Order: sequence, then C-alpha cells, then structure tokens
Amino acid sequence: MNQDILPGIDARSPDPIERRFFEYHRDNPNVYVAFVKAARHFKRRGIPKCGAKLVWEWLRIDRYLETRGASTFKFPNEYTCLYARLVMRQESDLTQFFTLRKRPSMVEGAFLSD
Repeated sequence: MNQDILPGIDARSPDPIERRFFEYHRDNPNVYVAFVKAARHFKRRGIPKCGAKLVWEWLRIDRYLETRGASTFKFPNEYTCLYARLVMRQESDLTQFFTLRKRPSMVEGAFLSD
C-alpha cells in the first residue's frame, strides 16, 4: 500500500475538488489505509465489484477515525469517488473492484478523471 504517493494528482490540479482531496489525503493517510482495508474485506467476502459509496459508508459506521481539515463531516462525500479511483490505480488486487461513473463536476484536465 502506497498511500503517501499520489501518482498523477497534486495540489496543482485544475479541479478544485481534487486540490482539496489532495490536502485531505495528505493530512489523513489513515483514511486511505482504512478504505483499502474495507474494500479488501468486501472482496474476501466474495463481492466481485463494489460501489465506493458502500465502502465509504461502512467506514463512517464501523470506524471512528480522527481527521483534520474536514469541514462538517469526517468523511466528506465529495472524496468517495476520488478514493476509489486512487485505490484502483495503486492497489493491483483492486484494479477493477469499484463501479465508476463519470464525475459530473470534473474539470477538464483533472488528474483522477474517468
């Protein structure tokens, strides 16, 4: 697991959500670790493909993680799909695990595009 490196995404992204995601991820690497662990849990249980939202809500319910920089919610909804895309790029066993849709708010030139 290589949660400290964000290949293809950084604070210079033209997408403001990606820029905030970069800061959140940098400040809260434990969220990435927990997201990957939960995804692998579902995969081991025989789920061949999963929605990232299921994993995100599981973390909200099952775990209490201290986070910094989050506004009202410790797990901001706007980052769910970005974690899924990042995990599928970085974790070879989860490459095709998440079902993805086009991000309606994606800015042209975004790093974590579809």
